[in-house]
Amino acid sequence: MSFSSWSAFLDMGGYGLYVWGSYGFALASIVWVFLAIWWQHRRQLDQLRTIAQRQAELEKREDESEA
Repeated sequence: MSFSSWSAFLDMGGYGLYVWGSYGFALASIVWVFLAIWWQHRRQLDQLRTIAQRQAELEKREDESEA
């Protein structure tokens, strides 16, 4: 399919709004999924750090109470 100009390409024979809207929605959905995964991963890492810190504090207290 060839177009005579960039505006004809963007117009897509009158279907440009639907075509580019679909591409935009798909791209936004993909970005949202990646961001949601990244946020969840970051939150889980923070939780694991908190758990590790609490365990280290408990072990330190146990060692101090034994001495």
